[in-house]
Amino acid sequence: MLYLKCEKEVLNGQTEPIVNVQDANFKVGENAVIICDYTLGGGTRTLQAAQWYNSTSTGDQLNLLVNSALTKPNGRYAVDTTQTGVVTLIIANTVLSDDGYYICRIVDSPDVETGENVGKLTVQYLEEPVLNPTELSVNATETVTFTCSNLIGVPTITVTWIKDGNELGVFDTDKYPSSDATLTINDVDEEDEGDYQCRAENAAYSGTDGKLSNTATLSIALTTTSSIPSKSTTRRFCLFALYLL
Repeated sequence: MLYLKCEKEVLNGQTEPIVNVQDANFKVGENAVIICDYTLGGGTRTLQAAQWYNSTSTGDQLNLLVNSALTKPNGRYAVDTTQTGVVTLIIANTVLSDDGYYICRIVDSPDVETGENVGKLTVQYLEEPVLNPTELSVNATETVTFTCSNLIGVPTITVTWIKDGNELGVFDTDKYPSSDATLTINDVDEEDEGDYQCRAENAAYSGTDGKLSNTATLSIALTTTSSIPSKSTTRRFCLFALYLL
């Protein structure tokens, strides 16, 4: 959690509001809620307005997003002041560009005093991965490699490998020397045949909420032996036939 401490400034026996903003994490498409708690300067002072701005990481004010003193929300932005000592910024249908820093400014009365602080909104998201190659046909005992790409998202991504709809156990490092963004399978045999996928996951999208890739198929080429008898076999057969005659 990021806090910029506001020093108390005494004016006419009063102090400016003390403000803290909680960092927040929401998935793209969700309604983000950033919580700001405050303490007024004391006495009979009351909340006059709660204002939200976006800002730089160092707390430099940028654009005014919403002001509780106004009766209407501003587009996707709204402010809630119904709970004493707490104001919240609501951002509807969060998009990636909402990721960043926000200032909560508290204005009290009767003598106008302000206090502010900054917090960070992290917008979590995950792209669908891509698996290549999509089809492999190899001879038994060969080594094959699948690559899981387009691993884009926040927070940090991990990869789970899927075979025929079930998580693939990759604990045998001799069999699977690589099983992160690439899957390497040594000494393939018929048991390795099947459909493979990679699943991208992170703290926001884990397990079945992760994103599955396309399907890639691995098959083992069949080796055939000739049905034509060898010359030595044919010669022995002919000699045996002559002996019978």
